[in-house]
Amino acid sequence: MKNSRVTIRYAKALLALALEEKEEKRVYSDMLLIKRTCVENKDFVLLLKSPIIKTDQKLKILEKIFSDNISRLSKLFVNIIAAKKRESLLKEIAIKFVELYKKHNNIEIASITTVNTLD
Repeated sequence: MKNSRVTIRYAKALLALALEEKEEKRVYSDMLLIKRTCVENKDFVLLLKSPIIKTDQKLKILEKIFSDNISRLSKLFVNIIAAKKRESLLKEIAIKFVELYKKHNNIEIASITTVNTLD
């Protein structure tokens, strides 16, 4: 429960900042990348959650993985998350950000089942 509150707060703060900076689309794609990276790499998530690995080492790893692939604003956000020792929540924050972005832009997910293939 506590973690979900924290992830929502961080996601809301990031969305507000992205809207203010007019970089919401770029940050949205960055959060999709972070989410996909976490979903596809269980070892990466375990690394972020590990209490044995120090924060500065995690920051270096995050920098190497995402340095050329995410915007300046997203890099700063990830650095803040790591500095606050919340890097273990990065996946959940990215998921919440995507949800909030879709809600803000009235984007809904639909699934279509048809007999014939759609083009």
